[in-house]
Amino acid sequence: MAGARALAIALVISGCGSNSPTTTTSTPSPSPSSVSTVGSPSEQAASPSSTEPVATASPSIGLACGDSRGSYPEPQYAFAHISIPLGSDACQNIGPFTHPQIKYLTNDGSRIAFNSVDYENDGDLWYGDLMTKSIGIVYQAKESTSLRVAIVDPQLAGGQLVWLEATHAGSDVEKPVKEWSVKAMDLATGAVKIVTEGLTPRYGGHSEVTEIRFDGSRIAMLESLARDWQIEIRDLSGKVQAMIQTSQDPFDVALVADGLLYTAGAYDVTMGTVSHTHLWHWTPSGGSRQIGAAAYQINAAADQAAWVVDPIADAETGGNFQAPRLYTGAAPYTGAQPISPADSDTGTKGIDGMACGSGGVAWWEQEAWGQAWHDVLTIWQPGWSSPVQVDTEGSESYEVSVRGDWLVWSEEFGRDDPLQERIRGVPLSVLTSEHSG
Repeated sequence: MAGARALAIALVISGCGSNSPTTTTSTPSPSPSSVSTVGSPSEQAASPSSTEPVATASPSIGLACGDSRGSYPEPQYAFAHISIPLGSDACQNIGPFTHPQIKYLTNDGSRIAFNSVDYENDGDLWYGDLMTKSIGIVYQAKESTSLRVAIVDPQLAGGQLVWLEATHAGSDVEKPVKEWSVKAMDLATGAVKIVTEGLTPRYGGHSEVTEIRFDGSRIAMLESLARDWQIEIRDLSGKVQAMIQTSQDPFDVALVADGLLYTAGAYDVTMGTVSHTHLWHWTPSGGSRQIGAAAYQINAAADQAAWVVDPIADAETGGNFQAPRLYTGAAPYTGAQPISPADSDTGTKGIDGMACGSGGVAWWEQEAWGQAWHDVLTIWQPGWSSPVQVDTEGSESYEVSVRGDWLVWSEEFGRDDPLQERIRGVPLSVLTSEHSG
């Protein structure tokens, strides 16, 4: 996403590629208690039992999933809030731990996967299950002293774990990306294959894949070309299904049942930001059709989508969101409705990360909390008169994922070192029953 990272929102997220997949490793099932270490010259599957998260002393925890803020006052909630009782089925969690620090979290039911913020561990891919409390490294990219490899955008769906792997032309991530590959792990067998790969234009290739989205069968790849951008859709075998050209700089992309949604605008090279954006709906039969404006982050599942709109930031190039608001709609996405409050309501300041799936939309609502801002976990489902907000124990977080009828998120405990994090999850049925009760 050209310039997207410079905007003050936590986002959920270039070479001559091969059309045919290449099997690179074959391992037993990636259960955190059973994965054996098997590898190829370029990467290896890792045994999660050999690398455990670094635990810390557990903070003071109440008897509910959240609801433990110590002496701090509660945020001024924009919506009614609920506490989810702890229990074997109601609120699962892994942690707290100080390592790894989570960068991008994805789930499929109670199964979770994520990559790491840690500079020394950004080639590690973590996998676990909230129901079994298991967690560990399931895959490690093989690095050398002259080449640094980073895991980007892990995506968990349909029994597959898919990710983008970026190899930098040097020993640190500040060096340009030299080559990239999109890889997939079959969770039933542990086999890892290369779906497609290539060199970036700087090193003689056609494109650089900068971001991916996966819905269980299709992979959408955002590609930076030598002079332009395109979005490419492939299946898990590596076969190209579509190529969508765009003269604007893409900000975000999401797969939907009938095609693709994406946001794109004008890139300001001096500020590293995107403004004057448009929301596009692409279908194989109709091509790209503009359906909105001033749109930024977008997320979707099946025929439901949600996206962030900020007309003030869109008209400027200052690099910061001014009054972001979350909208949602179903196909054909022309009758979208706002589901988050306006900036002036109840101390709300904006959106920090969002997810869409299993019929729901979840996001971190940034709200006033004493003299600071607090990220409040919020969820909405069609048919609800308004969203509800879920008590969490962390003071801030940006990661949330909704898939396989589970809501999963990470929580950060306080602002002191060492930082503590916990991953938690709740079946959507629990939230529905609590909300109706």
